[in-house]
Amino acid sequence: AREGDALCATGSFGGAAAGLMLLEHPLMESEVAPLVRDACVARQLDPEPLLACGAALAAAGARAMIDVSDGLGADAGHLAAASGLGIEIELERVPVAVGVAEVAEAAGRDHAELVVSGGEDYELLCAVPRLALADCVAAVKECDKRLTEIGRFTDGGPVRVRLPGGRSVPAEGHDHLRPR
Repeated sequence: AREGDALCATGSFGGAAAGLMLLEHPLMESEVAPLVRDACVARQLDPEPLLACGAALAAAGARAMIDVSDGLGADAGHLAAASGLGIEIELERVPVAVGVAEVAEAAGRDHAELVVSGGEDYELLCAVPRLALADCVAAVKECDKRLTEIGRFTDGGPVRVRLPGGRSVPAEGHDHLRPR
């Protein structure tokens, strides 16, 4: 990626984490609508690899790309580190999967935690040069998905997930090497 590139994402986030929460805490099922439960659990148990979409994005001009398996914050960190850049994510621009708010409320947690730190959504996160943005949006639409600009690459520093009003939340996710 290069400084100033748009950080874009396919699809929506938090659904798989919400599904996992429901699977691990079956008593919560009664607190959410059956359609919400089914949508979230399907995101967890039946992920869809976006291979054709990734190839289309690359052909349309995306510079760097990763699938979001460890969480939006963690995988944005991988893109930033590989590029030697920082990233600013605008949380209000990140599409939230159906049911995430309801599951988070039932669990007494902030839905932002599931969106930023929850993994296994297998959406694509990519760096897109501003001049290629329209072509990348069109390429993803051909794959029956949507591409949303959720942030930008900066000159350095960490990944920051900004909330409306200027506060930030940690850009976390799953780390396979972190001791439990």
